[in-house]
Amino acid sequence: MKYLMLWILLFISFISGKSYCKIIEGSFLQFDNETIQWKKSEWDMELAYMKDIGMNELIIQGTVLEIRDTADPWHVFWDSAYYPSTLFPKMVVFDLIDTILSACDEQGIKVYLGLLWYNIFPYWLPQADSDYTYKCIAIAHELVDSGYTSHPSFQGWYIPYEFSNWIEDSLRIYHLNLMSPYWKMIADTCHFLSPKPVLISPYFEPENLNTFEMWCDTFATKCSEWGIDAVAFQDGIGVYRIQLNEIPTYFSRIDTAFQNTGVAFWSTLETFDTTIIPQDTIFIAEDIDTVIRQIEIESPYVEKIVCFEFNHYMSPVRTIKSWENLEHRLMAPKLYDDYKEHFWDIRNLAYNSTYELITPAYPDHLDEGNELIDTTISFDWRDYVGWLNVDSVIVKIDLGSVDTIRDIRAYFLQDTSSAIYLPTGVKVLISEDDINYSFIGSAEGFRLNKSIDAIVPFTGIDSVYTGQWVKLVIFPGGAWTFLSEVQVFGDGFIFPKFFQIELQKNF
Repeated sequence: MKYLMLWILLFISFISGKSYCKIIEGSFLQFDNETIQWKKSEWDMELAYMKDIGMNELIIQGTVLEIRDTADPWHVFWDSAYYPSTLFPKMVVFDLIDTILSACDEQGIKVYLGLLWYNIFPYWLPQADSDYTYKCIAIAHELVDSGYTSHPSFQGWYIPYEFSNWIEDSLRIYHLNLMSPYWKMIADTCHFLSPKPVLISPYFEPENLNTFEMWCDTFATKCSEWGIDAVAFQDGIGVYRIQLNEIPTYFSRIDTAFQNTGVAFWSTLETFDTTIIPQDTIFIAEDIDTVIRQIEIESPYVEKIVCFEFNHYMSPVRTIKSWENLEHRLMAPKLYDDYKEHFWDIRNLAYNSTYELITPAYPDHLDEGNELIDTTISFDWRDYVGWLNVDSVIVKIDLGSVDTIRDIRAYFLQDTSSAIYLPTGVKVLISEDDINYSFIGSAEGFRLNKSIDAIVPFTGIDSVYTGQWVKLVIFPGGAWTFLSEVQVFGDGFIFPKFFQIELQKNF
């Protein structure tokens, strides 16, 4: 019932046009050293979290990565593919692209396959454009010939080249004319091989508005001529190109330029914040208030909002060990929870309920009072209840009355240096009388690589049930089992708040 209602909501947003606030409908995906090791079980969890907040599209930034020397863009250090390619060396030991497509097939998430992603682009030089074009065409042919586009989840193509207005006025028309045959060739090839939409994601620099309007008009015309189906303009908030109050100024002009071109105008909403630290720049999850304002302001101008990007800045699944400190590491799942609470009005039935540890905790890691339902999820051992060398752990929660149960989560810690491991499996049972219990869901095989420390949430059910008592049966994966929090989400699912607020284009 939950997903049926979600599809109805999305349909309402489509027929309502641009005058209503939207939700984020999809996300880009940028691979890194952690996610290229993920197996299907991790992607299943990741995609389930995306779908649970209305994200039904995934844009893979690139199926092939090419690293060039920033001092000499003509020098290619190496290039590699995320699938078994005959054209490029393979970066991963298994077929990452097929793994993701297969997981998306099962969950009903549509995928745009990105072609060649450069770390830097030698812009508007004929040799570079030619080289990029032929590599993109070769990749597209290989993806089709190898069957990737035969997946039901395949939705379209993404050309990862990031256009912008950064070039000085006198060269802009020359630049776009110079590039035209190359980008038309890529789009035409993609449409010929598999007649699906072709997407690009340009960015823009703030400038004189008359000059910006002229560039928008020319760029919109070119996109139509090239055969581009949608442009997802980066909103520039995360990298501080513009401020929130400047979005209407620029988005209104982009919107006007792309009207009647046949090219859809989307927003790529940046869900990150750029933080400068000594000798480095780091990107951390944005706060929910800023994300809400981005959605509010951008909605009247665009047909769809996607974000950059869920996996790094909203995912409750990944560990993000590269963050500078614990606070940064926990910001992504916090943004996810804040977003879900704001738009979907979830209700945590476990909060302020009562529970019983059927399996007594280890004396050094006892429950000091409601630790499992206090809404605190962290890497601090003081927030955990621990068990040592037990066959199973049973926790029973009394919700106080029979209620609708839509989702259950349990948060576990893995810290291999201290012999703390994720469970090998979890089972969920519910009851209306504390006597007769029914099995409603389980999960297993989500144990991470032993070198990774993480908080991993377990989502235990895939339907709607009623009950008052919830039992978690946890099967340890090693000596220690540490549990931080249990959440039981109830029947609070309503229309997202912003579907009920009509906005005007004049702010």
